[in-house]
Amino acid sequence: MPICPKCRTGNHPKDQFCQGCGNHLDPGQDGIELVDTGIVCPGCDTFNEPNQKECTKCGQFLGGLTEILTAMSGQAGSNPPSSTKLVLIRGHGEPDSVFLLQDASTTIGRQASTITIQRDPYLSPLHAVIERKENNLFIQDQGSLNGTFIRIRQSIDLEPQTEIILGGRRILLVGAGGAAFDSRIKVKTDQARIYGSPVTKHSYLALRELYTDKYGKAMAGSVILRTGPVISIGGRNCDVSFPSDPAISARYLELHIQGTKIKAVTSSENAKVFYRIKKPTPLHDGDEVLIGEELLRLESD
Repeated sequence: MPICPKCRTGNHPKDQFCQGCGNHLDPGQDGIELVDTGIVCPGCDTFNEPNQKECTKCGQFLGGLTEILTAMSGQAGSNPPSSTKLVLIRGHGEPDSVFLLQDASTTIGRQASTITIQRDPYLSPLHAVIERKENNLFIQDQGSLNGTFIRIRQSIDLEPQTEIILGGRRILLVGAGGAAFDSRIKVKTDQARIYGSPVTKHSYLALRELYTDKYGKAMAGSVILRTGPVISIGGRNCDVSFPSDPAISARYLELHIQGTKIKAVTSSENAKVFYRIKKPTPLHDGDEVLIGEELLRLESD
């Protein structure tokens, strides 16, 4: 808060003229910063020294303002990280639980972690870690059995061999390829060609559904091959349909083939599609993380 050097009135940082006497304020020359000089009494607008507990004119208590001033002075020239937290949306933990991310590193798991949720059988003892680096947050899986997933917000580019979860389905994006060409050998005029369909000239995507049998053993389904350039996944009338899954709407996700890359595009803001991270991945305000059966949302104040 700039202080007028003429009448010592506190002014808004954007004010060009003093609200008390009309004196022109030039922050570069005449302006005096509150954090550098002292406290203006909120009762009578009198300027006081930084350590003054009571106003020298009217006697109003200034202790609370002194504490604020001290805190501001200690932070001058720095950008302290805002308060960030993980809010439990659903899972085995207490509903609406809030976990503050105050430390440089926060571990998540079923045992001896900063955030410990013992009742989730799908959590590994040490499942994931969230680290703060230069006021940015990164999440990294710690070699857990089931992996760490982040919800796709509208769209994202994915690499082959990436796992995604939608509804109750877990799918591996095996890989993409194409476009192919007709490689059949050309025949001479005195020969005949064997019956057969021409090789597709479309790009294609290979998918594989991952599941567990009744004994809990990890299993992999058959490869699903679909031609592009866009493959739709949903509850019905799609290139890949799961009509028995009530959590998947009619058209839930589109996979766009871009060479060997895959662009995942959700059908709406309500679509809950998650991808498995393979390396330290930045987290942003509003991101949702699926760890075990715990769905957590990052919120910043």
